[in-house]
Amino acid sequence: TSGTSQATILALNAARFQLFGGQVRRDGITGLPPVAVYAAAGAHTCIGQALEVMGHGAAALRQVPAGPDGMDVAALSEMLAQDQARGIVPLAIVATAGSVNTGVFDAIDDIADICAAQGIWLHVDAAFGFWTLLADAPWAGLAAGMGRAQSVALDFHKWVGVPYAAGACLVRDREVLRATFVARPDYLSQGAGLAGGEPWFTDYGVELSRGFAALKVWAVVKTAGTDALGAAISDNCRQAALMGRLVEAAPKLRLAHEVVSNICCFEPLGAEASAIAARLQIQGQAVFSTTRIDGVTCLRAAIVNHRSTADDIRAAIRAVEEIL
Repeated sequence: TSGTSQATILALNAARFQLFGGQVRRDGITGLPPVAVYAAAGAHTCIGQALEVMGHGAAALRQVPAGPDGMDVAALSEMLAQDQARGIVPLAIVATAGSVNTGVFDAIDDIADICAAQGIWLHVDAAFGFWTLLADAPWAGLAAGMGRAQSVALDFHKWVGVPYAAGACLVRDREVLRATFVARPDYLSQGAGLAGGEPWFTDYGVELSRGFAALKVWAVVKTAGTDALGAAISDNCRQAALMGRLVEAAPKLRLAHEVVSNICCFEPLGAEASAIAARLQIQGQAVFSTTRIDGVTCLRAAIVNHRSTADDIRAAIRAVEEIL
C-alpha cells in the first residue's frame, strides 16, 4: 500500500466483509445495522477517514478514554456493552502500537482477549510500532499480542528508511481479503502467458495499476539486514530516553509524557513551542514538530534516523535551552 492510511481502509473493509458477507459489495451499507469501530482517544485520524470513505461516517468511530498507558480497557468493555444494548454492531477494535503523539502502545493482549471472547475483528495500527519487534528488550515487548490480530497496518517508509511510499496491510485470512476486493473482468481473465497465474495482487485491494513497491523494501532489508535495523531502532529508543532525562534535568523544560519508545514530548516553560520549533528548523539546528498534550502545545521529537547519535540529542536540547 501507499502507507498505513490506505492499509486501514483495506483492513476495515475486510472486517466488514467478514461480518456481513457479500451483500456489502452488492448493496453497500443499505440495510446494514449501525456499526462502530473502537480506538483510543488520540488514535490516528486515518481510522475516522476510513469510516468516512466506507460510508459509515466519522461518527461511527468510538473514541475510548486513554491514559498514559494507552487505551482504558475497562472503559472499552463498558462502551461495547452500552452500544450493543442499543443495537450497534462492533465492526472492529483498533489497537495502537506506537501512538503518533507520544509513542504509547495499547495493551494489545488485553484488547485481543476482549475481541476473542466476543468475536470482534482486532486491527492493529502499527505504523511505527511494528518495528519494535526487531528491537532489544524492553522495546521488543511493547507490541506483545500483535500476532493475535486479524489485521495489521504498518509503514516501511518511517522507521526502516524505505523511500516513500511503502506500507503494508497484513490480514490473517487471505481469502477474506481477496473476497472483499476481487474483480476479474474479461480483459483480465487470461489464464496463461505473461499475465497468467496466481496471485494477482489487484485482487487484494483497490489498486489495479500498481508499482513494484516491494522491490525497495526487499533492497533495504537485504542490504541492512534485520539485525542492523533492530540495532538502529533500539538506538533510537535509547536516544529518546536520553532526551527525556535531559529534559527532566533542565529547569526550563517539562517532560509532558513518559518516554515509551522513540518519541519525546516536552514543554518549554515561558516560551511558545511552535515559535521555537520554527526557529530551530529555519536555523538548521533541529527539527522538532509540535503537538498538544493535555491542552498544552509541546515540542515533539520522533527519532527515526539510523545516523542519530547521543551527541545529536544533547545538541538539540542545548539549542532549545539557548533560546529560553
